[in-house]
Amino acid sequence: DVHWTLEPPAGRLFSKRALSLVNRFVKGKKRSFSPEVQAALCAHLIALRPDLVLVTGDLTQTALPEEFALAHAALREVAAVAPLFVIPGNHDVYT
Repeated sequence: DVHWTLEPPAGRLFSKRALSLVNRFVKGKKRSFSPEVQAALCAHLIALRPDLVLVTGDLTQTALPEEFALAHAALREVAAVAPLFVIPGNHDVYT
């Protein structure tokens, strides 16, 4: 679970997205899914030069298109050094 996250506009919070954000802040996961942690993970994967990278869900926190764009931009560099396969998680299919 990497959870690239953007705070959704208020109009997009009338769904499970609101619960997802509560989970992120109340359970203290904001630090675990920070841009710094995500960048370090990608840099580590690039340095490892693995044979294959499998992401098993939760690229995003609230399945916003903008969050998928963040994930795509970050993982593009990883995909340049190894084949990359992604299986969507529950946070990736809120809509």
